[in-house]
Amino acid sequence: MLRPIAILLAVCGAGSASALSCVRPDVVSSFERADQRNEGFVLALGSLERIGPNVMDGPETGDPNRRVGYGFPARFDGRLATSDGFLAERAFDVTVEVSCVSAWCGGDSTSDYGLYFLRSDGTGAYALESDPCGGFFFDTPEEHQLMEVIGLMP
Repeated sequence: MLRPIAILLAVCGAGSASALSCVRPDVVSSFERADQRNEGFVLALGSLERIGPNVMDGPETGDPNRRVGYGFPARFDGRLATSDGFLAERAFDVTVEVSCVSAWCGGDSTSDYGLYFLRSDGTGAYALESDPCGGFFFDTPEEHQLMEVIGLMP
């Protein structure tokens, strides 16, 4: 646990001279990451569209190396995963939470067709976490990725 914190502090303190290094996410590691969390997650396949104002870059800090996170409302329309596939048709609001590390921020993660790992609070509220290294959003997923993630469902 201390090693990831030390790495994050080193990246944050290094300034613009360093580059953010991320391991390319895949659906299996993303599933395992979500499964290890205390919060619940749902797997969703479909479209995510911004429904609020355009705040793409978040608040201005005056320093491009100290960007801050932001959030915006979006609407999901598609299907949720079951152990038999993406069969449960759903449409609901999602809060997209974009986080930043130094100069790097996550993307807005909106798409006409994407695979989303959505955090659920159990009361019908959903959030998509978008950090600079990604992992909870896969744009235009391929069939083998969908089959892999369904194979992991309990």
